[in-house]
Amino acid sequence: MSEDSKEEIDALFWMRRWIIGTVTALVVLVSSLIFYFSSTWTNFLLETLEEATILVPSLLISSYLTYTLDLKYRKVKTGYSGYARNSLSYLYIVIPFWVMSAAIILSFGRTYLTFLYLDIMLAVILTGLAVNIRVQIWKRSSKEISNSRIIEGAKRIAEKMGVEITGFREVNWSRAKIANAFQAGLRHRYVFVTNFMIDNLTEDEDLAIIAHEMAHAKMNHLTKTMVFVGIDLLLIGNALFAFIVFTLNYGAKLGLVFGIAASVFVTAYILLPILQRRFEREADLVAATLTNPRLLADSLLKISRLNHTPINIHWQWNPSHPSTSERIAYLKELENRGKDIPDGIGGRSTRT
Repeated sequence: MSEDSKEEIDALFWMRRWIIGTVTALVVLVSSLIFYFSSTWTNFLLETLEEATILVPSLLISSYLTYTLDLKYRKVKTGYSGYARNSLSYLYIVIPFWVMSAAIILSFGRTYLTFLYLDIMLAVILTGLAVNIRVQIWKRSSKEISNSRIIEGAKRIAEKMGVEITGFREVNWSRAKIANAFQAGLRHRYVFVTNFMIDNLTEDEDLAIIAHEMAHAKMNHLTKTMVFVGIDLLLIGNALFAFIVFTLNYGAKLGLVFGIAASVFVTAYILLPILQRRFEREADLVAATLTNPRLLADSLLKISRLNHTPINIHWQWNPSHPSTSERIAYLKELENRGKDIPDGIGGRSTRT
């Protein structure tokens, strides 16, 4: 199969995945809005139950469609149950509407009390992001990377970079065939990599990707993201609520839904991706100067192929990262500058 044909197939795969996810999110959002504006104290519990009864089958259908796509295009070996569990993550859209509806009911129409509930809910959202219990889940479901050469190379890079990493953990996602790495933890910083990535990249390529994740830690990207999200949510949420309620006089119910939902949407889907793409570029350039630009570019290309991600992926399909083609372009530009950059991390790998 030619590279162009594979790129077209991968693009079709991701487009279909994006359509399924978008339609599912819209179904959940519309259902949540109907519930929010129709619920009262007398029918709150019944409306919640009815909405859950409608949404759960919709989410299961969505996850099954995604599962069949992955079976066809990515040849995954995992079962459907994991996809069904992941589909419940769409409840992050509906739960805030349930909470907002309860807050409106409990405020008894008092605008300033609703305003207080708005800030309490925003504070809870930020606290949840900061604590991030998924880090603990990943720690329990992972193990220390067993390849001593990768660990030693990663520690040398961390020392050169001047960053402290608490642990390098390996996550078993081989059945799901996901090649990925990510840095997590604000105070105790961990780098997680999937065993599917480790097994399909050379040791030097694995270390180049790990260096990218350590660069995120070195530059405090998670902390900066938290500060950015916190300021955005609080400013936009409160400003929208005040404008809707006190300027336009549309009432606390509409003000609250704009204060929470609109501020989260603007922050998470419009402003934050711009910052995240900048952070990815920064981490790439830092990692490349400590490893090798060509090595990192080759690693990113391999990961795209392993995940069946188009090289020129549309920004809507993966808004938090630049396309692989864009990343390769600026890494090649760095290489062409002729800087004194090492060929590898600890000698050539014997694996292919």
